[in-house]
Amino acid sequence: MDPTTDGPLAAAMALAHGPIAHLWIAMFFLGFARAAQQFMSAASPVVPRWALRGAVVVGVINLLAVPSLYFGMDATHFYAVNGWGADALVGLLTLVWVGFLGLGIHRARKNRAPMLT
Repeated sequence: MDPTTDGPLAAAMALAHGPIAHLWIAMFFLGFARAAQQFMSAASPVVPRWALRGAVVVGVINLLAVPSLYFGMDATHFYAVNGWGADALVGLLTLVWVGFLGLGIHRARKNRAPMLT
């Protein structure tokens, strides 16, 4: 059963899985970029600059996917809220960015000198 098409709360679930989820993800990434930018210093940056730019790009892409609900509830339409146009593609971009961020953290940690205990 698809919670966005079956049952009495299908319309609410479509909002939760579609536009509202995109808003939450965008708020997280844009908030992350803003908070990390405030604590950025030349001596010891919290995250690399490419991570901040990537967070802004992924946040903006999620904001662009918010109006996907206005294209209808038919999953056969390309840009439907429960179709491949918005959710799957934006989710893939988000996962790829998180993967690149993890790889960057792993490489930065491997290149760092060991701490003395």
